[in-house]
Order: sequence, then C-alpha cells, then structure tokens
Amino acid sequence: MRLVSLATLSLLAVLAVAMGWQHFRYLDWRRTAAQDHQPLLHSSSVFHVISYLRLEPGDDLVESLAKTRRTLEGAGGSQWIYAGKVVLMGLRSSQLGDVQWDAIVMSQYDSREAYDAVARSNVHNQAFAHFDATYHHGMQRSAALNLAMPMIFLGFRVADILKGVSVIDPYDRASDEDLAGRNLAMERINPAIEAARAYNEKAAVVFNLARSGSAAEQEANRAYGRKMVGLFAANGHGPSHIGKSVTIEGDAEFEDVNVVYYPGIDYLISLMRSKFYNGIVGDKQLGDTQAIPTVPILDRL
Repeated sequence: MRLVSLATLSLLAVLAVAMGWQHFRYLDWRRTAAQDHQPLLHSSSVFHVISYLRLEPGDDLVESLAKTRRTLEGAGGSQWIYAGKVVLMGLRSSQLGDVQWDAIVMSQYDSREAYDAVARSNVHNQAFAHFDATYHHGMQRSAALNLAMPMIFLGFRVADILKGVSVIDPYDRASDEDLAGRNLAMERINPAIEAARAYNEKAAVVFNLARSGSAAEQEANRAYGRKMVGLFAANGHGPSHIGKSVTIEGDAEFEDVNVVYYPGIDYLISLMRSKFYNGIVGDKQLGDTQAIPTVPILDRL
C-alpha cells in the first residue's frame, strides 16, 4: 500500500512539474518572443479590438503606430496587447476584399460599451486620422479558455506520444510540383520577407478570421485543425489568443478569431512549404477566412 502511495505521489509530482514547465514556456514566448502584453487574467466583460492599418505613402511604421498609441493610451481603459508589421497578405477574405495592410494592432478595452464610447470620440478619430485606411474588428476573449490552452496542448502531446504519432518535421520541404499553384514562390515573397526581417525575424504572429463552411467543409477542417494542433503541441507554439468574432465595422461576418505564434519567419515559411503542411492544407476548408502573418514590434513603440 505504501509503495502505491509513493508511486501515486511521484506521478503527481511529475505531472505538476510538467504542467508548470508547459505553462511557463508558453508564457515565455508570449512575453519575450511575441511581445504580447495580454494579462493572464481579465474580466469577462473586457473587449478586444483588432485594427488593420494601412500607412500613408512615405510614412514611417513605428512613428505612425507610436503616435496612435500615445493618443489612445488609457481611453476606455484601453491597453495595447500586440502590434505587428504585416509580412505579406496570406489568405484574403472574400468579404473584406483585396486590401493591402501594413500593420495590425490588438488592443483591450474595459468593455464593449467602453470601446463604443471611444470609437465615437474625437480621440479615436485623431488616433487613426493619419492612416490611409483602417478596419476594426472585435473579439470576445475568454480568459479561462486561453489560460488553459497550454495544458490542453500538453494533453494532446501526451495523447500523440501514446498513439505513436510520428514527429512532424516542419523543414521537410515539399517538391516544386506539389507547391505549384500555392503562390509561395520565394522570388515573389522574398522582398516582403526581408522587409519584415529588418524589424523582427525571431517571431511570426498570424491573425486569422474564420467563418465556417458547409457540414462537409467543417468536417474536413476539423481534420486539418487536429493535425495542426499536433504540430503546435510537439513544437511548443500555437495560439496566443482564441476568441469569438464580433463585427464592429462594416458587414463582414466571421465566427472565430485565432491569433497564432510561430517561432520565426523562416520557421513559418518553411512550414508553409513543407510536406506536412502541403499534405493537409487541402482540408483547410472554410466559408471565408483572412489570414495575415505579422512580426512583433510592440517593444519598439
């Protein structure tokens, strides 16, 4: 009986260490690499806003964002959570059209009502007046769900190990023939990648807006999502924010917002060109989506 108790205590101790390690390594990349200032705990009433911004020709990215941040600071309890330079336009939404963005900012307000009051104010107009174009989209974020994500991914990783799932190599490149038609020719995207690399090459954060498709598309997309979860769980990265979409401007309708961290531009590009991703991307089936990769620059502002 004593041996059973000792074995149980040892198992619990190992589990506690594993859970603590998992939580703090996710917190480390969020704070250090992704430059994400999201408080771990927040009220259920807080409201997040994702702002897509296009610069006026010739304007400086950092100066323009810093000016906006100074103007908005504290209005409606606002706090800037993330700011990123757009690397390139990934998947374009049929609802939002063919717009080229230069930066994405995510901010948090005390409530939807607090944001609405700010959005109607002169302060908001002044904050974004110097941009050539803007689009603001809302997100309702659950603190509990997002706090639990590292543990959920730990559970998926343990399950994959027990099932003997093969380790994914994100650098195992697919053939040129397989990549044809996916718009990933390096000669086309290299200028944008190098421009982003000048700001940050050690982290990439992708902003996804998603709207579900038909029942068959949803089933296929779940298969795609489970394989991506396996990649995230094995390599220690993945969603930094998961929330419900809220339309606050225009009439585009999405259901989910997913903000996903990858450990560097080179990692993300290699993954997109890998045998693994090429083998599952056909199952990424949504009614509509927008996916835009960025590099973090909040610490510059």
